[in-house]
Amino acid sequence: DDVTEGLLRKLFTAKKLKTDLNLSLPVLFSFWSDLDVLRPRSLYSQLFLNKIVITPLDPAFDLAALPGSTELLGDHAPAICAALRIGTDDFEAILRHLNLPLDQATLSLVSLSALHRHAVLARALKLKVKEFLSLLVLSGKDAFIPTEPSSTASFVEVFGVVKESGFKISQ
Repeated sequence: DDVTEGLLRKLFTAKKLKTDLNLSLPVLFSFWSDLDVLRPRSLYSQLFLNKIVITPLDPAFDLAALPGSTELLGDHAPAICAALRIGTDDFEAILRHLNLPLDQATLSLVSLSALHRHAVLARALKLKVKEFLSLLVLSGKDAFIPTEPSSTASFVEVFGVVKESGFKISQ
C-alpha cells in the first residue's frame, strides 16, 4: 500500500510520544492495540510468562489458555499486579474505571492489555494510578483510541497543561 499523509502523521506522533514518555515502541504500540503475543520475546511474554516476575508461572496466562478463558482476573490479581508493577488498590481502581467487575471480569488478552496500558501511561507521566484515572475522567479524553496515537498525544498535552498550571489533579 501507499504511504499516506495520515500514516506519516501517526508515525510522527508515535515517535514524539516515544521520546516524550521514554517508552519502547512495543510498549507504546500496546496503547493502541492488544499486547503483542506473536514474537518470541513479545511484550506479553515479558510480562506474564516471565519466571523472574511470576514464580511459579501461572498456567492461566499460557497463550493457548487465554482464548475463551473463564478464569477471573481477580483470582490472578497477585500475578497481574506483579507483572504490571502496581498495587492491588491500583489494579482494582483500573478495573472499576474500565467497568470490569472484579468478581466477573475474565482473564483475556483484551483485559490484560487494557490494564497494562493504563498502568504504563500513569507511570510514564509519573502519576499515581488514581490521579491518572481522575485526569482521564476530568479531561473527557480517551487516551487509547485504537490505531490513533493522536488520542494519547492529546491526553498527554492535557496533562502538561494541568502540570504547568500548578494545580494538582485532585483540585
